[in-house]
Amino acid sequence: DQLRFDSTSGGLFTELAIPILSNGGLVYGAGFNRQMDVVHYGIERKEDIGKLRKSKYVQSSIGYTYREIQEQLKEGRPTLFVGSPCQVAGLYDYLDKDPDQLYTIEFVCLGVNSPLAYRKWLEELEKAHKSKVSYVWFKHKIDGWRHSPFCTRIEFEDGTIEVLDHANNYYMQGFLQGNYYLRSSCSSCKFMGNRRVADIILGDYWSVDVQTDDDKGTSVIITNSNK
Repeated sequence: DQLRFDSTSGGLFTELAIPILSNGGLVYGAGFNRQMDVVHYGIERKEDIGKLRKSKYVQSSIGYTYREIQEQLKEGRPTLFVGSPCQVAGLYDYLDKDPDQLYTIEFVCLGVNSPLAYRKWLEELEKAHKSKVSYVWFKHKIDGWRHSPFCTRIEFEDGTIEVLDHANNYYMQGFLQGNYYLRSSCSSCKFMGNRRVADIILGDYWSVDVQTDDDKGTSVIITNSNK
């Protein structure tokens, strides 16, 4: 129950990451750095899975992730990469092949928000609270999974916490109701529709029967390759 609460949907990402790490591999995904920017990086310990868990509604910086993955694969280490469909495609193009030890997951993607819009939103929150933001928890399930898309928990360095709901969560309103912050390239995405590139697609299974749903989160998983 705690794993599902701490996850965006049903917690399936964690279950897929554990066997990779248990076999001496690495898992690459999006997490926050000290400045609360969203960046891609790799982990080697199961204890660090939480750093890559949960959705981050902003485009992440890939940095040197592709190069690092290439080096790890040369050493024969199993590697799992999780990202947007275009990021997965970029990894395959960089490697110019699909190595046996590489596994990829893409999330069901509505599009990625501008890092500039995300940063301006954080600055507005920090100005109002007179403290730096130390953590952002998108899709906080305090009121249940089905209400979580507009619920964001903000933690500040001074120890205060604010939970934004639909009425005052302007960032998620702009994203989910207006598409105001989407990168312009997302409007002509080449990786939408039935042409998928990742081995696995993960997302929220919103079509779960409401009569039997416990409102703690349910994952949808679509397999896309023999892997």
